[in-house]
Parts: sequence; structure tokens; C-alpha cells
Amino acid sequence: MKKTNKSAGVQYKLIFYYALFALLPMFLIAVFTYGNTKKIQLERLYEELSYQMEHTIKNLDEKANNYYAASNMFYMDNTLQSYLTADYSQRGYEDLYSYVDDLFSNVKIFNPDITKISVYTSNRTLPQDEYYFYLLDPENLPDWYQTTGNGGVMHMQNTGNGTISFTRKLNFYESGQYQIFVYMEITEDYLNQMLGLGDEEITMVLLNDAGEIQASNHPELIGKNMASINLEKQIFMKNNTAYCGQLQMFTDSRRYDKEAGLAAARNFLVFFVSSVLALAAIYLYSRSFRNKVDKVRQGAKSIGEGKLDYRIFLSENGRGRDELDEIADSVNQMGEQIHTLIEESYKKELDRKISELNLLQEQINPHFLYNALSSISVLAMGNGDKVASRAILYLSDFYRITLSKGKQDIPIREELNLLESYLKIQRMRFDDSIEVTNYKQSREF
Repeated sequence: MKKTNKSAGVQYKLIFYYALFALLPMFLIAVFTYGNTKKIQLERLYEELSYQMEHTIKNLDEKANNYYAASNMFYMDNTLQSYLTADYSQRGYEDLYSYVDDLFSNVKIFNPDITKISVYTSNRTLPQDEYYFYLLDPENLPDWYQTTGNGGVMHMQNTGNGTISFTRKLNFYESGQYQIFVYMEITEDYLNQMLGLGDEEITMVLLNDAGEIQASNHPELIGKNMASINLEKQIFMKNNTAYCGQLQMFTDSRRYDKEAGLAAARNFLVFFVSSVLALAAIYLYSRSFRNKVDKVRQGAKSIGEGKLDYRIFLSENGRGRDELDEIADSVNQMGEQIHTLIEESYKKELDRKISELNLLQEQINPHFLYNALSSISVLAMGNGDKVASRAILYLSDFYRITLSKGKQDIPIREELNLLESYLKIQRMRFDDSIEVTNYKQSREF
């Protein structure tokens, strides 16, 4: 079991190192992607806000310039000035209405978004029809009166009844006899739609000097003071228009945090799926690798225990061969070589034993001859033939030395003994006919 755990350690190490050097960087990349994506989105948001701010102010100023041009036409119209400052106590209104109606109708034709044009004046002799003409009552002055300013300024004001008013003072001189203001109305929705042409997630508001919201792409904010709106975690931008007050834009930064988080989550999901697939591949490969290692180790162990015919087979049909297959082939080849060497060594040892046995048999046959000669010698001695008995003993000694007890090499002393036995036999045959010289000297040698 311990060995299995050790072999499994390779698999765990592969997974650990993969998690350390692959998953951890992927996590760091996801964190970096989140931060970088958020930064890029914020930069794009500021660019988008700047573009929308510029584009919206341009549209508002272009439209307001039309209203200002119309008011400027009223301001520069001397005939209108004379009609509005005249005393109608002793005269009728026919010429006044004819001129004013033509003038105002023409202006509305060129500016169809203007729904109403009126004149507010302190000239009490003018008709107070509350359509074209309104009296400036010092005790009941309209809200825009204090903020309209001199004759060069046009003021925008939300009327509170669904319309937006643009007013301008028409007096050439502040010390004039009467105060005269031109009053133009457009629908609130028209201006709100101009503010709502961009991204709905971006809130756009137009403020007056008091910080009150006059128009917005979110109508529920109209009439509120900007100070009462919680701008925490809001991305904010503002700029002044020419005639419509201050334009402010803001949007929730958490929206972009969420988008950045989603982008990072998508990247992380891709990384995670890729990591899971890679981890599964590593697990399967490491499992196959571990199984191969176990087979190689088991094969080496079996060969070490003497099972030399054991063979290691890792890849079937030669598919998926790798370095472990080469190691397995080497182990198999080593087993075959050991088996061959053992067989060769065993055969040599067997041949040696057979040779020794044959040699022993060859030694047994002379021994039988010695015993037979000794028996004959004893028999001759028993019959009183001492000469025959000695001859047989000499012959027995001769063969004993000649056969050398199975030895290939014999000492010189034994060679001399052999010669002496041979000479004894010849002397018994030829008596003194044989003479040996230097025999003693040779014997000593």
C-alpha cells in the first residue's frame, strides 16, 4: 500500500503543480481582468459622458438659440415696442392684435415646438386677455420675474404644469416707463425627450440657479432640488448651457462594477472550463503514467525474484508509446539476457559435471584393473609363485602411474617411479641383459 501511495505521488504532484502554476495565474489574470476591465469601462464611460454632454448641450443650445433668435427679433422690433408701450386708454386694440397675432404666428410656424407666446407688461392700458397679454402685478409677480435679468438674458423655467418657459426682458432701458417681457412655452416632454436621446442608464437633469431640476430624462426628478439626491457611488459630470441652465449627468458606478465583474466572470469561466479539461487530461495521463510505472516496478520485482519469463506490456498495438515503454522494453530485454546467461551458465555447468562423471568413470575402470591385478598377485603368492606375484605388483604399479588417477599432468618423481616399475618388469624377463646407467643420479633428480 505504501508503494502505491508513492507511485500515486507523481499524480498528486502533477495536479499540485498544475494548480500552482496554472490555476493560480488564471485567478490572478481574472482579478487583473476585473480591475482592468473596470478601469477601461470607466474611461469609456467618461468618454461617453463627455460625448453625450457635448452632444446634448449642442442640441439644447441650437434649440435655445432659435428661441433666443425669436426673442431677439421681438427685442429689436421697434413697431412691437411702440405697440406695447402705447396708451390704449383712448384707442382700440385692433391694430395691436393684428400685428401681434401675425408676428407670433410667424414665429411659431418656424418654431413648431413653441406652443405659446405671450407678453407680460406693467402697461395697464394693454388688454389683459391672459393669452397674448398678462399684467405684471407687483403683488403677484411670476416666479421667473426675479431671475430673468436684463434684456440680454433669456431665462428658462419649469412652470410646473407640464411646460417649460423661456422669458426675456424687452426693455431697451431699465429706466423705461413700462417693464415688458416676452414669454414663450414649450412642452416639458419635448425637452425631456432631448435629454433622453442617450443611454437610459445615464440620468440627465437641467438645473436653474437655485439647483432645482427643470427638466430630466427621468421626469420623476423634476421639481426636486439637486442637493436632495443621493449621489453616493455615482459617476458625475456637469457643464453649463447657453440658455437652459446647468446640465448635469450621473450614473451608478456599481453598474460598471457589475459589468466588469461579469466580464471577469466570463473570462474566469473560460479559464475554469479550460482548467477543468486540462486537469482532467492531466489526471487521466497521470493515472495512465502511474499504472505504467506500477507495471514496470512489478515487472522488475518479478524478474528480481527469478521469474525471468515475466514480460511487461504497457501499450497495446504500439499506440501511445512513450519513454516508459522504452524502459519496459529495456527491462524485458534485461530479463531475456539474464535468462539466456543463466541457461548458458547452467549448460556449461552441466557439461562440466558430465565431464567429471566421465572422468570418474574412467578412474573407476583403472581402479578395477588395480584390484584385479592385486587379487591375481595374492593368488600367485598363495600358490607359492613369488616371481609371478612380484611381476604382477610391478605391472599394477606401472598402470597405476600410467593412468595417473585421471590426471593429465604428473610429477617427475612419479615419472621416475613409472620408469622404475617398467625396468623391474624388464629385468625379470631379461635378467641382467639390461643395464641402467646414472640411475641413481636420475633418481635423485
